[in-house]
Amino acid sequence: MKKLLSIILIGLNLAGMAQSHRISVDGGINSTLTWDGNPPFGEWSPYDAKLGYSINLSYSYIFENNIILSFRNSLAFYNFHSNDFWASIDEEGEPVYVETKVELSYYQASLGGGYLFEIGERYSLGVHLGASMLYNYKQVSYIIGQSEPENETKWPWHKRNRYYGVFLSLNNNYQLYSARKHSMYITGVIRATQVFNYGWSDSGLNRLLPEFTLGVAVAFNTSNGSRF
Repeated sequence: MKKLLSIILIGLNLAGMAQSHRISVDGGINSTLTWDGNPPFGEWSPYDAKLGYSINLSYSYIFENNIILSFRNSLAFYNFHSNDFWASIDEEGEPVYVETKVELSYYQASLGGGYLFEIGERYSLGVHLGASMLYNYKQVSYIIGQSEPENETKWPWHKRNRYYGVFLSLNNNYQLYSARKHSMYITGVIRATQVFNYGWSDSGLNRLLPEFTLGVAVAFNTSNGSRF
């Protein structure tokens, strides 16, 4: 009981310190990049990254000093393509290559914190670090021209299905409506996340995940305007 009361008191104190609580819904395009020029799945993979998309629901807790805590729920879909996937050996013993694509999807829950740098009234630059857990991971591969999947892989959740990352975000917020205690915005965000051990905790795949999203956001309990 004492622990529960302590948690409630801490939460009330944090709420009093916060400049705003923000809830946002957005969606947009994503991809997967590497710094070393290797394919997204590793050095020997035949796949190149194509555009995918994501749908996100986020909650942010912004303090007066622009420190920010955030929790993000995402449905992420990534696409990959290969023109020369080795499929089989023909009758003469020569390899047969086909054009294939891979569709990867998962639910992602991310928790992090960072700092928000203001750039004028509408723009801000966010610097965050945190951790993400991946659930319902699904990977489906197709041979181009065939409707049925060539291969389908589902990974049940495990504590290894996580990664840590650092991201920068450039935020553009256009105010639609403002009242004493809440404001509504259209948002546009360019985000680049540097991921360590992407996919699972010992994968060794350090990847850059760029995103561009559009959405709407509502800020509550603001003082002296809203900064996010």
